[in-house]
Amino acid sequence: MKFGFNLIGAALNSAEIQEQAEKIEEITQPDFWAKIDWSALLKPLALGLVTFVVGYYIIRILIRFLDKILKQQGVNRGLTHFLLVGLKGILYFFLVTIVAGNLGIKTNSLVALIGTLGIAIGLALQGSLSDLASGILLVLVQPFQVGDFISIQDREGLYRVFEIRLFQTILVDYKGFHYILPNKTMMSSALVNLSQEPLVGAQVQVVVDMDQDIDRVMEVARTALKGVDLLNHDRGYSIFLDELLDYGMSFVFRGFTQDVNYASACTDIAVAIKKAFDREGIHLAHKIVRIEERKD
Repeated sequence: MKFGFNLIGAALNSAEIQEQAEKIEEITQPDFWAKIDWSALLKPLALGLVTFVVGYYIIRILIRFLDKILKQQGVNRGLTHFLLVGLKGILYFFLVTIVAGNLGIKTNSLVALIGTLGIAIGLALQGSLSDLASGILLVLVQPFQVGDFISIQDREGLYRVFEIRLFQTILVDYKGFHYILPNKTMMSSALVNLSQEPLVGAQVQVVVDMDQDIDRVMEVARTALKGVDLLNHDRGYSIFLDELLDYGMSFVFRGFTQDVNYASACTDIAVAIKKAFDREGIHLAHKIVRIEERKD
C-alpha cells in the first residue's frame, strides 16, 4: 500500500513539473508578450500614480493654508496641532481609498481590512491610546498652554511648556533640557500654573537673629526690593514675619513679576536682601546643633 502511494505521489509531481514547464515555454514565446494589452494594464497604474501625487500636494497645500488661518485667528497652538494632524490622517485615508479604486482593488475589502487592523492596533496600544485621549483633554480643558510656566507634583523646578503633541508633552527647564512626558502623566499629576495671572509672587524666606529689630529688618528689606529691576514696583511688596523659631525670626520677602522672570526674580531678591543686610549689619541666624557627650 505504501509503495502505491509513493507511485501516485511521483505521478502527481511529474504532472506538476510538466505543467510548469509548459507555462515557462509559453512565456518564452514571442507572441505571448504581444498578446498582452499593455495600455489596459498600465493605464490604471498611471492614473493611480497621478492621483496620488496630485492628492498629496493638494493635502499639503490645504494643511498649510488652514495652519496659517488658525494662527491668524489666534487659535491655541496645541489645538491647532491636533486638528491638523487629525485632518491630515483623514484626507490621506480617503486618498489611499481613491487610488485603490483606480487600481481595481475593492475598497469595501480595504475598509474592512483597515478596520480590523485598527481594532488590533488599538488593543495592542491601549497605553498609547490613553495618552492620546489625555492629549485631547489637555487641549480642550487647557490646564496649561504652550509657553506657560508650570511646576509638577513630585518634580523639582519650574518648566516651560514647549509643545503639546498627540501622545506626549514636551517641557523645557531653565538649563534648556527637554523633558518628554506622556500626556496621561500630565493629565493625572497635580500642577501649578504660574501663567494664569499677569503677575506672580517671587519670594525668599530668610531667618535673622532674635536680637534684631523687626521694624528695621522690614524697612531695610523694603528698600532692597525697590532696587530689584525685575519686580513690578507698582504692585507693591509683601514683607512679614512668618514664624518665630528657637534660633531666630523667619521673614518672607515677596515681590511680583512676570512668569517668565520668576526664577531670576527670586535670585535677585535673595542677592539684594543679603547685600542690604550685610551693609546694615543685620545678621542672619544659623541653626545651633548641640552635641552632648553621654556618660554611662
